[in-house]
Amino acid sequence: MLLLMCILIWVHGLGMVTMLALWCICFIFVVPFDYYKGKLLPGILLFTFLYSAFGFMNGFMTIPKLIGLILPMALFYILGRFLVIRIRKPIHLILLLILLLICYQLEVYTSFLDNYLSGNAPMSDKRVFYLGGDENRVLTATLVGLNISVSMVGLSSFIILKGYPKLRVLCLVLFLMAVFTTTYLLNRTALVISIITTLIVLIYFYRQNKTALIIIISGILIASSIVYKMGWISSDILVAYEERNFDLNTAGQRAPMWLNAFKEIFEHPLGWGEVASSDNYYAHNMWLDIARVTGILPFLSLLWVSIKALMIQLRLFRIKADHFVAVSTGLNMCFLLSCFVEPVYGGLHLFLWTMLWGMQEQYYSDVRKGLILI
Repeated sequence: MLLLMCILIWVHGLGMVTMLALWCICFIFVVPFDYYKGKLLPGILLFTFLYSAFGFMNGFMTIPKLIGLILPMALFYILGRFLVIRIRKPIHLILLLILLLICYQLEVYTSFLDNYLSGNAPMSDKRVFYLGGDENRVLTATLVGLNISVSMVGLSSFIILKGYPKLRVLCLVLFLMAVFTTTYLLNRTALVISIITTLIVLIYFYRQNKTALIIIISGILIASSIVYKMGWISSDILVAYEERNFDLNTAGQRAPMWLNAFKEIFEHPLGWGEVASSDNYYAHNMWLDIARVTGILPFLSLLWVSIKALMIQLRLFRIKADHFVAVSTGLNMCFLLSCFVEPVYGGLHLFLWTMLWGMQEQYYSDVRKGLILI
């Protein structure tokens, strides 16, 4: 886990692929083969094989990409199941998830604060900033939004985790840093994800107490109105958001990209390349972008696994007002929504989501067997 945390901290740095390969080797030697099973594992292995094979055939895949984008996916799924089996205390599992999220976004936040405190707020027409002040390591608002969108689970976690003050503080800080960073980078996606995720988690957790649900949502709306009315948000930022002309009907102009990608799948079932053109570049959707570079079979296999993982999530809703289910549901929605609207080809974002699939599957199984008491 220490090596994994180091990888997450250094996610945008050179040598990350080598560290990830080392982690895979260590994992295989440390984790017993008795844990190498699960309902989603066959589908994940099938997708890994198809994605790798068609990726090499189309010239998209290389050995570094194989390690960095897809090969560890099954191991992260197994890791998720392994963690639940070994820990089995919901609050400790939540703490582990929050710590991993902090590691995953630490470099982004420290670099952003360094830019901001030095008077170089990274809000510009280009919407980029430099990691660690290094001009050779540019991070765009899209990549930042993808990276820290998972932190949007922090608000709902802060609300529901009563009785755990230190953990609540971590969740709140994680959320505020995410909002602060995405706001200055004019990233709308992460802010929309925060609204949807918070509502889903609160509705799940307080579905038996509608009065509390109404009070909490009203409190959030009132607090948001106060922040706006008091002028605590820079007028320059508000004007910049207005100038971006977000089109809700086309999901920020992504809907035409999705429709075009669906058309391309049937016209080019083996993929239609990664070279930018006027119409068929990024689909801004993980499943469709993977179809773009490797074709319909990897697309269908990943879609099948994703649907099976979603079915596990729906079964978790049968468990009433459980802290781990609430936090993992919010995190699951953050991963789902961010992958649905951004160009993702795999990598640590998908790996962490896959780990969460494994955790949710094993948690549901253990609760049914009475191994975890809630």
